[in-house]
Amino acid sequence: MTHEQTTGPARPPAPPLPDRPPTVAYESLAGLSARCAAWLSAERDRIEGELRAAYGKPPTAAVTEPRPAPDPVPPAAAPLIELLDRLAGLAGDPPAAAGPVLDRVRRGVVAALAASGVTPVEDTGPVDPARHHVVATRDDPSGLLSDRIAETVRPGYLWRDVLLRPQEVVSYVPYECPRHPQAEAECGRQDAR
Repeated sequence: MTHEQTTGPARPPAPPLPDRPPTVAYESLAGLSARCAAWLSAERDRIEGELRAAYGKPPTAAVTEPRPAPDPVPPAAAPLIELLDRLAGLAGDPPAAAGPVLDRVRRGVVAALAASGVTPVEDTGPVDPARHHVVATRDDPSGLLSDRIAETVRPGYLWRDVLLRPQEVVSYVPYECPRHPQAEAECGRQDAR
């Protein structure tokens, strides 16, 4: 028996890792970051070239200018939104609701949010699961308002096109009669009216 028959086929030697000297044990974080960024950029260009070649489009020059990073959400948005929620909770107290101070503070917070590009979401009309969170339902005996917003519990907030918080709403649902015989008789009388 040959050596290959007892141990299996010979494996080719593993290729060395590109751009990595084997003697360097430690590398600075900045150097590692720069090397990773260069590798990712080269891989992106290679994949874009393969995709263009596969779909018959002539390859164009690789993008050399850096892509702008998306602007971060203003850091003051979350505390200001929380402050508006607390102010809305104070509105139920008779002393706080009677004075104009609370309303002036609320308007100032809304203006600060608007200055940072945050707008409130207080939609009416159909419920959109991408923008609204249904926290309760209300019967719709007419059947005309089903899946529409009955009222807003808490407003939502948008920053540019990013939803920071969905609007919390009460939604109308179709009215269904109860299932026991006495209630069905009453339901039948309501329908006959």
